[in-house]
Amino acid sequence: MQKISIQHTSTLCIGTEYSDNYNHLNNIKAEELFEVGQTALLAACGTSWRDIDQRFEVFCVVFEKHAVYRTQVLPGENVEIETHLEVGPVRFVFSQRMKRHDVVCIEYHITRVLWSTRRRRTIALPEELRLQFHSCVAE
Repeated sequence: MQKISIQHTSTLCIGTEYSDNYNHLNNIKAEELFEVGQTALLAACGTSWRDIDQRFEVFCVVFEKHAVYRTQVLPGENVEIETHLEVGPVRFVFSQRMKRHDVVCIEYHITRVLWSTRRRRTIALPEELRLQFHSCVAE
């Protein structure tokens, strides 16, 4: 089955609520900003985590994640969150970069799988969802 690849870019300003005691972007809060990019990409495709959970009776659970911090990010700075989604047969792989003036500050990768609430195990992505993502690529 062919993998589906989708890209989206979100622009935002780092608020002080995301800073740590040293006035830098807190690493835990950085994950929230990457989730903003994931949510925006899903919205551009006409869906959301909640929609997927409810429509297919699943939980979208984290299978694996990691981040590479290349340079500090400060409150008040404008950044772009580049989000690339690769949809495979059984997983969503988000590869993201936080950039400031074309400089990559943080690279973030997260893999999610669908956990069936009825079957109590991971499941393949439903064909309806794959078609929805495929139509998003075609637009």
